[in-house]
Amino acid sequence: MLDTRLHSAGEISSLTCLEELKARHNQVDFLAGIGSLPLSVLDISFNKLHSVAALASVVSLKELHVASNVLTSVRGIGSLWQLNVLDVSNNNLATLEELRAAQGLTLLRRVATQGNGFHKARHARLHILHLLPFLINLDGVYVDAKEKVHAANLHGAA
Repeated sequence: MLDTRLHSAGEISSLTCLEELKARHNQVDFLAGIGSLPLSVLDISFNKLHSVAALASVVSLKELHVASNVLTSVRGIGSLWQLNVLDVSNNNLATLEELRAAQGLTLLRRVATQGNGFHKARHARLHILHLLPFLINLDGVYVDAKEKVHAANLHGAA
């Protein structure tokens, strides 16, 4: 569904067996109406999304790609227990604390965050690894045990 002038993900809500949706480079600005879909992969990058809160009920998601939107928050992803890939790169996430919404996602292994305002923060990568200790890949770079220990130590671990 590349560049199909799709404005709302709700326009596909009748596709009740849809497991993978790639709707990159459209005009989507809200996600209401897809909560009942059995999606495992959603790539809605390069759109105009301000929020992903409507995805909270899409608990079957394993991959979520929302790069290059206008997100200021990722609230709502905390209920996506099966999520193992998250791409929120090139959005408007200003603080590292925004990623706290993903803190309980123990299956999350790969996260892309580059291009957000918080990358200017000192030790941003280590802070993310402290928040999301199960990661094996952050921003396309492998995370090793030594780096995880460094992140834990930086944040007061014994």
